[in-house]
Amino acid sequence: MSRKTCFSAPRMASAGLLTLAALATIGQTPVMGQSTPPVKLPELRRSAQTNAPAAAMDAASQRKEQRRQADLVETVFDKIRDFVPDHRAFLADNDQAQIDAMQTLERFREDMSAAITADLVTMANDRSNSYAVRTAAAADRHADYTARTVSSIDLDKFRNSDGRDDLAIAQYFLMAYRAEQMNQLARLYPDSSNISAASGIVMAAMSDLGSLQSVKQGREAAQAARVATMRLYPAVRRDPTTENDFANAWKSSVWTQGEFAGSEVLKVHLLSSGWTVRRNPITGIILSRDQRADLAVRRGDGKCFSYVIELEQKHQGGGTYGRTVMASGLDREMLCENVAS
Repeated sequence: MSRKTCFSAPRMASAGLLTLAALATIGQTPVMGQSTPPVKLPELRRSAQTNAPAAAMDAASQRKEQRRQADLVETVFDKIRDFVPDHRAFLADNDQAQIDAMQTLERFREDMSAAITADLVTMANDRSNSYAVRTAAAADRHADYTARTVSSIDLDKFRNSDGRDDLAIAQYFLMAYRAEQMNQLARLYPDSSNISAASGIVMAAMSDLGSLQSVKQGREAAQAARVATMRLYPAVRRDPTTENDFANAWKSSVWTQGEFAGSEVLKVHLLSSGWTVRRNPITGIILSRDQRADLAVRRGDGKCFSYVIELEQKHQGGGTYGRTVMASGLDREMLCENVAS
């Protein structure tokens, strides 16, 4: 009796890998001496993705290297962009700050000379490196901003201003540092027409401004001209008692105890017709009253100044006011011979 071999449906499904020849033998009893046809697994077709892991690793390594190179470029760009003087140093000690600023400028040039190599320039201008392209775009934006800022400066006013020397010198070095920024960006991106144009604008402005010595000379000349023409503001009235109050308030003020300590008040011109009452804008309650005057004072070093001050009295209630104090003041040098005129 022949024996049948039975397969359940799941078993049949799992036999999907059998060849047609093997399927033909199902349900047949093998004949003595006859071998069962070998079961051949279908040959697996090679996928085009067989080398994908290796390709992915190569791409990842390439991106990692691009990122490393872009980081080197970005580090140098950040140093260029952030190269600005500390204006607070000029306010603290103007003379020492100038020395320090010049030394810092020279060190920066030396650092950039070593940092911006031919290899770094190649990395910075690699258009196939998206990381480096982003840094190049940031450099373009910074160059545009710097050129616009410098273009908006009134160089004649800056060069001939008679304002504070410490702030003016700080601004001069800011211009010098910006010019050096553009010089180094042009080295890093020699083929950038945008950076080249911005650099040209800044360099031209710096050349027009001139050397630090020429700026100082221009400012000294402007200061001398202003001092020669300075006069006291005309008095609107005369009141010896009020004039004396102004002189005493100025002498006792903490604002005039430094370089003006021991100064002599030569003349007082009252600039207010009387007290001006100040009220709370919402409640209308009286807060204080004030008036202004222009004082001619001679300092201990023999220089004379016009000193415009405002006196203030706080309201005490009941229509009474407290002591007279100096609330604000502004000094301007003048020739002593012009005090009487």
